[in-house]
Amino acid sequence: MDNHINNIVDIDINKKFFIPLSIKNDIVSDGHIEDTTFNGSVDTSIKDKYQKLTKSSIISKCNSIDNQITKIDNELQSLSEKHMSFIKKTSKKSLGFKPRVFSNVFDKSFNHLENELNNEFNKLQYKLNDNNFQKEVSIEEINNRYQTTINENKHELISFINKRLNDIDNTLSLSEDLISLYEINNLNNAINETIKEINSA
Repeated sequence: MDNHINNIVDIDINKKFFIPLSIKNDIVSDGHIEDTTFNGSVDTSIKDKYQKLTKSSIISKCNSIDNQITKIDNELQSLSEKHMSFIKKTSKKSLGFKPRVFSNVFDKSFNHLENELNNEFNKLQYKLNDNNFQKEVSIEEINNRYQTTINENKHELISFINKRLNDIDNTLSLSEDLISLYEINNLNNAINETIKEINSA
């Protein structure tokens, strides 16, 4: 099976990873990449310039980032469920509720989010207790402000992802020992899907 390594590979959302290499590698049956450049030799300047990584180390690094992405997906799902639970709570006759406390791996981002929500709840609390104020309107206003606060904090989630991506951005490199770009491409696809989830939250 042939793998043509192009000169540019996407591994980050905001920038390209430039690979000054234009050789063709053949992946033989045991998984080892055999150099098949036209002169049959490996460019030693490439080996000197880039850190050598084994097949297992790249897979391990990609798996580590995939795990982080999975956590992000799970937290976004959890946040969505808590949002719906909150809306159901405010629909009940008794509106003497307390803001939900979010517990997740993004402590810094979500603690800030929680504080912002608390501020909004305090501003709106008097309306909830005002008999002259339509309940449906107050609930809608809370919902809108809640969603606005989430939207304002999306960039913090994306920043968190980028911070994780920096772990591999300067680590992935090329040598005659590297596997195909299959794992890296899968990682890039997973990242893009995660960003779509955040933007659609």
